[in-house]
This record gives sequence, C-alpha cells and structure tokens, in this order.
Amino acid sequence: MRRIRACAFILALIVLFAGNIYAEAAQGDSGPIIINVDAGDVKPLLNIVPGTSIPVLYAGDTVTLTLPVKNSSTHDAKNITVTLDSGGKSDFPFVYDELGLAKKVDKIISNQTVNVVFELDVDQYATEGRHVIKLNYSYSNIMGNDYTSSELISVKIINNNAPPKLTVSNIAFSTEKVIPGQKVNANFKLKNLGTLEAKDIKITLNGLKNEGFTIDNFTDTKYLSEIKGQSEAYVIYTLVPSKNITGGTHTLELKMEYKDNKNKAYTEVSQVFIPVTGKAEEGKASLMFEEIQYPVNSLEPGSDFPLSFKITNNGNGKAQNIKIWLTTDKEIISKSLSTIAIDTLDKGQTKKVEFKLSAVSDAATKNYPVAINMEYDETRDDKVQKNNLTQYIGIYIENNTVGKSVPKIIVSKYSFEPVQVKAGENFRLKLHFLNTNRSIPTSNIKISLSSDDGTFQPVNSSNTFYIEGIAPKAVVGKEITFSTKPDVTAKPYILTVNYEYEDDKGNPYTAKDVISIPVLQVLRLVTGEVAVSSEAFAGQPVPVTAEFFNMGKSTLYNLMIKAEGDFQVQGSGYFVGNFEPGKSDVFDTTLIPNKVGGAKGNIVFSFEDASGKQTIIKKEFTMNIMEMPKQPGIDGEIPGVPPAAESGKKGVKPIYLIAGGAGAAIIILILIIVLRKKIKARKELTLDE
Repeated sequence: MRRIRACAFILALIVLFAGNIYAEAAQGDSGPIIINVDAGDVKPLLNIVPGTSIPVLYAGDTVTLTLPVKNSSTHDAKNITVTLDSGGKSDFPFVYDELGLAKKVDKIISNQTVNVVFELDVDQYATEGRHVIKLNYSYSNIMGNDYTSSELISVKIINNNAPPKLTVSNIAFSTEKVIPGQKVNANFKLKNLGTLEAKDIKITLNGLKNEGFTIDNFTDTKYLSEIKGQSEAYVIYTLVPSKNITGGTHTLELKMEYKDNKNKAYTEVSQVFIPVTGKAEEGKASLMFEEIQYPVNSLEPGSDFPLSFKITNNGNGKAQNIKIWLTTDKEIISKSLSTIAIDTLDKGQTKKVEFKLSAVSDAATKNYPVAINMEYDETRDDKVQKNNLTQYIGIYIENNTVGKSVPKIIVSKYSFEPVQVKAGENFRLKLHFLNTNRSIPTSNIKISLSSDDGTFQPVNSSNTFYIEGIAPKAVVGKEITFSTKPDVTAKPYILTVNYEYEDDKGNPYTAKDVISIPVLQVLRLVTGEVAVSSEAFAGQPVPVTAEFFNMGKSTLYNLMIKAEGDFQVQGSGYFVGNFEPGKSDVFDTTLIPNKVGGAKGNIVFSFEDASGKQTIIKKEFTMNIMEMPKQPGIDGEIPGVPPAAESGKKGVKPIYLIAGGAGAAIIILILIIVLRKKIKARKELTLDE
C-alpha cells in the first residue's frame, strides 16, 4: 500500500516539476529563439503606387508633377519629406532650387495613398527621352524612430525646341547699284532659325581686301546682345568697293559666333554675294542679274521652290547667244529646263527667267549655295567675244527630325486590371497613345506589343492593332488582355511597343517604346500541424511548436508569427523578416492556460508581398485543461484516490488512472522537448556546414 502511494506521489511530483523545468528551459539558452518585436522597430514602407503612368512633360513648360505615394505597411508614417534628387547631374530635366525639390507630408497612415505635388519648370534644353530620377524619403514611425529610403521614378521629356542657329537671310544695299569707288551701306538681315535664344553674338566680316572691298572708318567686327528664337536682327557695314574692282559678283564671308543660355558655343559662317556694276564702255554689252527672288526662310526636305530673276543689258552694245544655267549641290535638284537660252538682248532690254527647284527628302540641315551662271557673246570690231557672269544665292534647308516637323507617337499613360499582375493569371492592359507633335497629324498607324522573354502572351487576340489616325496633341486609347507565365520570378518585366505610321504627307516612320509591368508570384506559405499536448494542467507551461515552409517562388516580406487564444503567451512573437523561396523554419513558444475546460488557440502567420499587401493565415489548435492534482495529505493518501486495501491487483488501478490522464501529457511533453532539441541540433549543423 505504501509503495503504491509513494509511486503516485512521485508521479505527481514529476508532473509538477517537469512543467517548471521546461518553463525555465524555455527562457534559457537551450529554449526557442523568441524575438520581442516592438512597434517602434518596424519600418513603414513608402513607395509610388505600382502601375503609375510615366508623366510626359514638354521642355520649356511649367508643369505639375503629381506622385501618388502609398504607405504599403501596417505601420503609420509621419513627418515625411519627399525629395527629387538632382544628384548634381547635368542632364537633370528641371530648372530648380533645392527647396523646390522637397515636399513635406504630415502623416500617411497604413495602406493610405497621398498625392505629393511638385510645381516645376522643365529645362528648355532638356534632352528628349526618358529620364530616371531618384526619389528620396525621410520619415519616422509612431514611436519616433527615423528612417530613410529611396526609389527610382522616370519621366518622359518631349523637346520640340530647336537650338539657336543664325543665318544671313537677306542683304539690302543703300543704293540701287554697287558701283566701283562709291560707298554703299550693306544691311545684313540675320535670322535665328532655332526656337531658343542666341546671346553674346559676335559678327565678323571676312574677305576684305584693297583691290576688292574695304570698310569705311569702322571695324570689321560687330556685337549683338541677343536674338530671340525665330526672330531677326540687322547689322550694317559701310563698304567701299575699289575703283579698279571688276564688274560681276564678289564673295565675302560673315562669321557669327554666339552662345545659348547654357553657354554652349556655336559658330556659323555664311557666304554673302555682292554684285558690282562694271564701267560701261562704248559698244560693249553689260548683262546684270536683278531682282533675284528665292526663299529667304528655311525650307523642309522635299519642298519645291522657285528661283526667278531678271537679266538686264546695262551696256551700250547687243548681247547674243545668251545661256543661263544653275550649279547646285546634289541635295538641290531642278524640276524645269536645266539651261535657258535667249537669242539677243539689246541695250536697256530686260528678260525674266525662272527655274523650279526642289530639296531632296534626305537633305541635311545646312545652307546650300546655288550658282546662277550666264554666258553670252558680243560683237566688237567684227570679232565675237565671249563673256561669263556668276551670281550666288543661299538656300537654307532645315531637317529637324526631333522637332515639330516630325510627328512622334508615345505611350502617355498605361494601367492594368487587376492592379496587381500575378504569375499564371490574366490581366487587361489599357494603353493611351499620344501624338506629341503640335501641328502634324499621324495616320495609318500599326502598333504591335511584344514580350522578348515570353512573359506575356495575348489572350484570344492578336498582339497587333490598327489606328486610323491621331490628330496633333491628341490621345487614343486601346486595351488588350494578356496571360502571364506561371513560373516567372516576381519582378518588373518589359513589354515592347513597336510603331509604324505616316505623317500628313505620307512619309513613313517607325518608332519603339517600352513599358514596365511588375509581376507578383502567388504566395504559398505552407504550415505543418501544430504540435501541442491535447491535455494540460491549469497554471502549468505548455510548449507549442509549428513548422512552416515557403513553397512559392517569391520572398515573403516582414513575416511575423505569434500565438493567440485562451491562455497567457510567453513572449510576443517571432519576427522572421524576409522569408525566401524554398526555406523552412520552426515557430515554438510556451503557453500557460489559466482556466479549466476546453481551450482554443491560433498560430497566426502575417506577411507581405513585394507590393506591401498583407496576408494573414491562422492555424487553429485545441487543448483540454484540467485541475492540477493536489499534493499528498498527512496520512500519506493522495486526495481523490480511494485506498487499495482489498487486493494488490486492485490497488494498482489508481496508478493506471493517473497514467491515463497526466501520464499522456507527460509523454507528449517529453516528445516535444526531444523534438525541439533535434530541431535545434539540425539548425546548428546547418550553420556549421
């Protein structure tokens, strides 16, 4: 009898002390790693809303840049400063002071989006194309901890501005004719063919010489402060032709040196042609070109234009067998007779001549000289003498392939539904196409979308569509459904947009654009069964263990695990952090039930995807909580256990009853302790390897 009572007493003590020993072990070096996560240690996550359209801005404009900033975490952010980082880069597209690049926001609560608005001046010299800009954030959480982060955004710049370009568009003389030995004022009209200002202009007249032209009491250099874009200015030189100068056309050079507002230097040299009237001799014919008419403004490639003039005989004799022809560069072609013949011109007689010319479609931007040549005969003393005369003009061709003369189509805005594109699922892509040109329409537009790595494939449709036309500055929308490959890694993927279209004259163009689509993987956190005793004593520690695995192809961010239910939890949770694909781990903690009866609890897993969207998974478990057996009384009997006086075999029954209740709990407790030791040993072995 005493032996049985002693065994029951020892068994009760084992139950009592095993729980206490484990509770101490759970707090020591050999127990589970429990990280107490304080709200002040968790960083809010600020970023531009995924799928935000790339802004399209025009050089020289004052613009409003609106950036939707989202707090994608479960923690509020406050005292926020959002800054566009110029980085001291020379190609930064905005004119700014540092204060104008920073905006403050008081607070962005969890999962809230706030529009941060910048008022900016786009540099009129900004390089056309896509500019990547660093966006910096500084902020704090509700506990006052400070954080910084950054991300890259992009804007698209359209620059229809042309750099300054000076040319001599016309020359006017103060007298009807330039006569040897007589002063004449030559008024040079300078035109800025660009849209941007030319400044600090230095003009030099070259080619002066004693037997030709000299300057009267003035220097050959003149200065102008500026010529605005598409504007004109004048410089006047007083020329003195030598008394011995020959009749005909004489060439001088006007050199123009200037800068733009970025202090970039330019130099242009224009040839100027000055017709001189020769001395009239008795019986001698003297033919002159007069009233020459030709385009003085710039022409586009492919343009047709006329060249006309009068031929006057200012001499005393008759001119015969007159032939007129042009000499041009290959970029200027004639659409009329290449040579015009006139039989005779008597003294004082005038004849009008006209040529039709055209600039080829691929002519480069430059000033093309055109020589007007004339040959004629005169008879003196029964002898025929041949005479030659040449007059030069300049035709300026401007081939502005990036300016207003060429229409361009770009993606001005795009979005997708659903907002989060997931691997293996379909999404609808909405595109807006903008004709950036301010004056020229586009037509016969073919647009094709392609994914080089095959990430995106069209669903029930072609990847190509047709648009009849887009007017200047107009937008046309299209949409198409794509499927996403199921096995791609979560990251942004490029979709290429190819254009084929025509301008209003039928000239064909091709272009290419790209858009970025972030793809998310379906998150797969797999949890094992919760290892916990089905029965336990009130007030005694109970270990709980659960294995978990990342079976997906994407990282789980900010993974946090905790226990909750009808009991007290030792420790506030296990912060795993970023949980990579293929990884596995174990969560274990200690629970202390306080009430007798059935108890329910959950192991709660919370994590975020790459966009900051939170997912919560709960794994339920139950326990039966019993009263803790009391210690033996004074008479050596355990209260509640009847004395075994009748039979030795019957006396063993209370021990079996205890083993059936508390014994099962002890066995499970021992198994959990052994399991945890094995898991710890396995982790240490992995680290050693």
